Amino acid sequence: MDEYEQVLDDADGTDGLTVLMVGVTYCKPCKAFSKKYQDFADRFNGARFIKVFGNENKDMTVLCRDELKVKSTPTFYFFRNKEQVHMHTGANAGKFEKFILANVREGEPGYGSERQFEDPVEDPKKGEKSASPAR
Repeated sequence: MDEYEQVLDDADGTDGLTVLMVGVTYCKPCKAFSKKYQDFADRFNGARFIKVFGNENKDMTVLCRDELKVKSTPTFYFFRNKEQVHMHTGANAGKFEKFILANVREGEPGYGSERQFEDPVEDPKKGEKSASPAR
């Protein structure tokens, strides 16, 4: 947990974006999204990208369960100057890209870049996201 606090302390006052991905070691969507997460880190290289596993050790369990209140994985947190500016769950590249583009500021790497992924499709009956129907 000290490392987490140190990361936020280091970013405080820099006005830089810090993105935290929280997963667990047995989470298949977390593993599947890891390569895309690295690609986003390369594309938005002015931001700091961090990944933690909530079941890695006791401190991470306490951080994820008690402080961050993680309910499902992966969960993504965006911070600026120690302040959480966004949080969402799910390993969807379109959703992640939408929110990172919304939080990157003018002058930062990746600002204004074109979308490379589509948003998830909304199911109007349920008000939830679902896969596009197969044809």
